[in-house]
Amino acid sequence: MHMGRPAYKVNTGCHGSDVAGNTVAAMASGYLIFKDICGGNGLSIINDIRMRILSY
Repeated sequence: MHMGRPAYKVNTGCHGSDVAGNTVAAMASGYLIFKDICGGNGLSIINDIRMRILSY
């Protein structure tokens, strides 16, 4: 990609409702895609992603 890709950080000094909203939207889209492809594993994949985000 030939464009700038800013990094975002959410903490007490930098509120990030837009970042959190985009993250939730991406996770919901991922679930809708993976639920048909992976059967019952779609939810476990999304939970794994959620845990990785929270541990970051």
